[in-house]
Amino acid sequence: MLRHTKEQLVTSFVFLVFWSILGTMMYMFLLFPQVHTRLTDLLHDEQATLPTHVTLVGIDQKSLSSESEGGLGRWQDWRRSYYAKTIEHLRAAGATVIGVDVFFSEPSSEGQAKTIKNFLERQGIPFDSESVSAFAEEEDRALRSQIEGKNDIVLAADATKGMPALVPDARITGSGAMLGSVTLVEDSDNILRRVPLWTGSAVVPHSFAFRLFLAWTGAKEGDFRREQQHIAYTGPQLRSMGSGTKLPLWNFTTDTEGTLPVRFRGAPLTRFPLISFVDAYNNAFDPSLVAGKIVLIGEVDAGLHDNVYTPVSFGQKRPGVEVHAQALESLINNDTTTPAPIWYHALFTAVLLMVLLVVGMKFGAVWGAVMLFFLLASEFFYTLWAFDASRLTLSSWYIGLALVGTYASLLVYKLFLEQRDKKQAIKAFSHYVSDKVANMMIRQPSLLRLGGEKRTLSVSFTDIANFTTISEQLTPEQISDFLRIYLERMTNIVLSEDGTLDKYIGDALMCLYGAPLAFDDHALRACRAALAMHAAIPDIQRALPMTLPPDLPLAIRTGIGTGEMVVGNFGSQKRFDYTAIGDTVNTASRLEGANKQYSSQICVNEATYLAVQDACVLRTLDIVRVKGKHQPVKIYELLSMRDASSTMMEKMSEEFERAFLHYQGKDFLTARDVFESIHATFGDAVSAMYVHRCNTYLEKPPAASWDGVYVMTSK
Repeated sequence: MLRHTKEQLVTSFVFLVFWSILGTMMYMFLLFPQVHTRLTDLLHDEQATLPTHVTLVGIDQKSLSSESEGGLGRWQDWRRSYYAKTIEHLRAAGATVIGVDVFFSEPSSEGQAKTIKNFLERQGIPFDSESVSAFAEEEDRALRSQIEGKNDIVLAADATKGMPALVPDARITGSGAMLGSVTLVEDSDNILRRVPLWTGSAVVPHSFAFRLFLAWTGAKEGDFRREQQHIAYTGPQLRSMGSGTKLPLWNFTTDTEGTLPVRFRGAPLTRFPLISFVDAYNNAFDPSLVAGKIVLIGEVDAGLHDNVYTPVSFGQKRPGVEVHAQALESLINNDTTTPAPIWYHALFTAVLLMVLLVVGMKFGAVWGAVMLFFLLASEFFYTLWAFDASRLTLSSWYIGLALVGTYASLLVYKLFLEQRDKKQAIKAFSHYVSDKVANMMIRQPSLLRLGGEKRTLSVSFTDIANFTTISEQLTPEQISDFLRIYLERMTNIVLSEDGTLDKYIGDALMCLYGAPLAFDDHALRACRAALAMHAAIPDIQRALPMTLPPDLPLAIRTGIGTGEMVVGNFGSQKRFDYTAIGDTVNTASRLEGANKQYSSQICVNEATYLAVQDACVLRTLDIVRVKGKHQPVKIYELLSMRDASSTMMEKMSEEFERAFLHYQGKDFLTARDVFESIHATFGDAVSAMYVHRCNTYLEKPPAASWDGVYVMTSK
């Protein structure tokens, strides 16, 4: 037990270290990233729970409807003055910063000829190059007047990595316009999870969301300390422009390329107040939705194709302008996601694995499986809590893999331990039972409990004739070699019949048949084993390394009893033996000793005779009353198996039964003649003993009350 406990502790430690390291390395190098990212997506909130600082002005279907339906017509035909007027209305309503996610890449005269022509025709102005140019300049001038020199407006630009930056036309924006890159890069599974803060471009150095953040807070780029996978604000305490709200300490983790993991909240177009562009243009909106807010103008109609999938898109694409709004809110609220530190992930994984190993090792695979499912659920919900409470991203995927891997290792180890212990137990049991019986004892540990049960079995005792005299002629080493060879051969014969070696008693063997493994033919198995043991004596004698005295040839005597007995484990809690006790056991022991008086070899009781008489050749040996018993019992000698070679034994048995009937009928003269004939014909020693007994009764007849029962005066 102590060895097992120590081994399990060492094995548990090895599993703990191995799977903790492996789980942490998988987390560090993001193996199976698709599964990891999809599970991390589940952490994002379906409901928007934080207050927002952003309002969207959406270019929606209402805005794109025809003028007759209250809209502004096709987006491609919109005049620049639409944006100018909308910006003017938003600024008047109290917007602190306005972001325009619309790319003004060329002046009106180059891209809106049809719009200008239609307008001039409605105004009755001739459509010529001079009038077109004048109108276009007026449109661009109107927009430029809302942009140039203003520190509250950010325009969209494109700073795709590895390509020249595309910026709005200066004739529209004027000089000094604040620009932010609206470029969004999706992951390999077409889901957008992060946005860049810095673009690497000298012309447009910041992303759209980050530039809006700088404009809203008044922070300067020099106030940010950029380290590998970490950005911290080191400037003075800031207040949002016009709102008086103090900003939280700004400190978050980015990926290796400096992109910001965005904390997406809410389904598409549900988190932020949304004003239709045409309503803003017509100044038909609630000013409270704009006052003190950052307002983003952009496309929200699905037909305009500026849409991406995000972790909480729920099968719907999210407008690009809303992605910028989500990123901006993440910055303002310090609501970015932060991957758990390596040490934290490793420690959390190790604690869970330790709990699983303790339960699995102590209580087994079933309780280990229950604990596995409990820990998997617990670590997932803890991951949800950590993400929501502290924006910490733990990988339930890699932790789950480590837990499942540990449990699988535990199962393999338990199976190995079980098989090894089973082999060791079988090896131990095989010293006194067959492998078949040993396997059953392993499968049914209840057989090893203390206590017994009453069952009908067969028991045999086998002893070497004259062993005391033989041993006196041998050295201790020779006695040891003698018994080793003899007992090994005898034991193998017993086990071949699935018998159980109960014990060695010096040179004697006590064997059980039918326990612990039950057999209906236990008596027949006991008889077959006894005959085989006697048949093996010549081979054993030839295998002995010493020569026995000529007058003391190797011979054995066997007694077999069949009947009820109590069988089981008897002894103390620390040491016990599997054995049988009862009257049948005592009788079998006395039958083994009776062979000496009758010059027989295998003596069996009547129950054994009745059980095997069809398969074996037996003869009545006597009717005796043993010492300590009042009821006489009939005993028999087992001669051979009943087969084609048993004709002579059957004939001798028949003649012996005829002689025994004469003996029982007090016709001692006739009985003696038949016994003499049997002895002369078959050399039968038992018949010679009866010849002597008949002569004794002829000389001194028994009493008139004699009932044919022979009284045994010794056990």
